[in-house]
Amino acid sequence: MLQSLFRGKTASGEVLAAVLDAFEEAALIVDLISGKIVTCNQALYHLCGRAPHSLEGAGVSELLTGIQAADVSRFEVQDAALRRPSRPDLAVLLESRVLDDEKRWWLIKVKGRDDASEQIQSWQETTLRSLGDMTSLLVAETPEKMFEQAAVNCASLLGLRSCAVYQAMGDSPRLRLAARSGEPLWQPEFLPSTDLIHYKKAGLWTPEKRINTEIQRAARNAGLSVLAVHPLGSDGAVWGLLAAADLDHSADERALKTLSILSAQINAAYENLILVSNLKDQIEKDRSGLAVQDEIIENLKEGVLILTPRLTLAGLNPAAEWMLGYASEEVRGQPVENIVIGSERVIQAMRVATRNIPTHNLGSVSLHRRNGLSFPAHLQVIPVNRGNEILAILVFIEDCSEDEQIRARTEQLEHRAVLGEVSAVFAHEVRNPINNIMTGLQLLGSLLPESAPAQDSIQRMINDCNRINHLMESVLTFSRPDNLKLEEMDVVDFTQRFVSRWQPRFARVNVRPFFHPPQQPLWIQGDARALEQVYTNLVSNALEAMSQTGGTLAINLSKENSPAGIPEVVISISDNGPGIPDDLRDKIFEPFVSNSPRGTGLGLAITKRVIVGHRGAVNVESFPGGTVFTIRIPASNGVSE
Repeated sequence: MLQSLFRGKTASGEVLAAVLDAFEEAALIVDLISGKIVTCNQALYHLCGRAPHSLEGAGVSELLTGIQAADVSRFEVQDAALRRPSRPDLAVLLESRVLDDEKRWWLIKVKGRDDASEQIQSWQETTLRSLGDMTSLLVAETPEKMFEQAAVNCASLLGLRSCAVYQAMGDSPRLRLAARSGEPLWQPEFLPSTDLIHYKKAGLWTPEKRINTEIQRAARNAGLSVLAVHPLGSDGAVWGLLAAADLDHSADERALKTLSILSAQINAAYENLILVSNLKDQIEKDRSGLAVQDEIIENLKEGVLILTPRLTLAGLNPAAEWMLGYASEEVRGQPVENIVIGSERVIQAMRVATRNIPTHNLGSVSLHRRNGLSFPAHLQVIPVNRGNEILAILVFIEDCSEDEQIRARTEQLEHRAVLGEVSAVFAHEVRNPINNIMTGLQLLGSLLPESAPAQDSIQRMINDCNRINHLMESVLTFSRPDNLKLEEMDVVDFTQRFVSRWQPRFARVNVRPFFHPPQQPLWIQGDARALEQVYTNLVSNALEAMSQTGGTLAINLSKENSPAGIPEVVISISDNGPGIPDDLRDKIFEPFVSNSPRGTGLGLAITKRVIVGHRGAVNVESFPGGTVFTIRIPASNGVSE
């Protein structure tokens, strides 16, 4: 108000005195041109013990010891002594402020030293507390929280009622209100980008000044007495504005200096927040990348050893643990030569890797497991470096045992294939001579009397011919390609007819069949001739196993769903014979493997091939006192469909 009076140059001494009397603090107005006191308020006259109006027109030095009028413009805060008639001078603190643009009229506030000390102490406490709160900006988790804290602290430090932070919008040429504090809530939600361009440096606006920006217009509309604005950011990259305002209080260049310090603090906190956010994002990306790499290493089929540059073990993946027989925890920190036992060129390749020289293919080497057994392997030794610094050495181990087994199995199958072809040719060529021999033996037997001693020998030779002929038939059956003729068939009816035909043979060997047919038909796409051979092979083996003691043969039929949800017909044939020896159980479906001294070893091999041709599966469970063969064949809809 005082400033507006002097700008208008209409104020009289009475008006000024009346205005000053509204101040609770002692105050006076000085004219620097005349060097005289223009007027004083009642609080000043009371403080110095003088009569009202007695100092108007007096020199400043008559009131203040050692202070001339010209000195008033040289300080903002100054210690002085107040002259008091009939009493000692009073130590006071002076605060000066210019009232007009020509810097002629000055307002001086006079505070008693005790009151000033108390106010200074209170101001210091407030300032220190606010400065302490400013440090919280550096630990804010989000820009929003940081801006809110900054607005509160700025209002407290500046002594102005309200403060706001505006932030530039990346997707729009506007500034948005990011945070505000105090009263009144005058700040607009958005400002045009022209405000950001206008405030390239700090500015102080009061109502008597011209309006240049939208934020000044909002301040005018809200009836504010002062608006201080400072840009946020660097000279080349301003990203926001810091604005402080009040309804009643005034501000000067000191407020702008304080605002500049606060802006620098906010800018530093914002840049720190962005940096921390970027670092967190990078750390999260690196962590995700490491997690993917760890997952890849953990699930690699190859064994991976991670070595330090000193060739000590830093870790093993599960494949390496399984190959070598060590847990990662128990070998960590151990020299690699104590764990990886093999030829000298393995360790030599690792030593070469410490000089940043990789070995991509060490060739086939022999390594030893923890239990002392050796296994063939292929090795790669790769150094991991950053510049010239070796960070780690990776050793990739590929266990070739399975490859060797596959190679041996392939050779075995090739040999068997050749043997099968030879056997087929051999069986075909042998059948005719055997048939001729058997025919000759039968003719010879018919010419001799039945009581002739040679009849027993002839019969034994005929039986041997029959056995050889049966073997040749099995070899030819196994050798010829499958030509299954699949058609709809009811397994229930097929099994009933098979059991009925075999009843006499069951009775001869004292075996009781056990079969309860299901009430509903069970349909499959099958070849009746081939399945007849399957039943014959399995039932013949069961009867032979129980030929000495007799027993029970059980055939069970059912319909179940496979693990994949496909309906299947399940055929189970079990006996209570002595069981299959453990050493033969895993090889029972291989050719020429038999548990019977009179068997050919081809029956179960043919059985498996027939079932596989029906897109099914067959397996065996055996234990002392019984054997169970289980056949699974996909079910069909049946002829009714």
